[in-house]
Amino acid sequence: MSAPALAERLGVSRNSVYSSIQNEQAGTISLNQLDKMAEAMGGKLVYAIIPREGPVVEIVMAQARKKARRIIQRTRAHMALEEQTEGLRSQEEMIEELAGEIARQMPRDFWK
Repeated sequence: MSAPALAERLGVSRNSVYSSIQNEQAGTISLNQLDKMAEAMGGKLVYAIIPREGPVVEIVMAQARKKARRIIQRTRAHMALEEQTEGLRSQEEMIEELAGEIARQMPRDFWK
């Protein structure tokens, strides 16, 4: 769509559209401006943050495992000092179980 046609649909001057185009090229356009332009062109603005490291579920579980591993290692160290490690499941099983609980509960300090 040409800038004059877009300006007409938006009910603004051509200079306003050209200014918006320059803002977009400079990376300074507002989401509100983009949304209005998309609507005028018969489209819809879609704004999303996409994780680089894979699906969100995997990112959450990786963080939960990290927290669980610290907790389990600390607990096992205390138990070893008290000679109470007899009959415990494997450390990895315990970490997975605790990580699942942590991910479900999502405590306040989850991302710390």
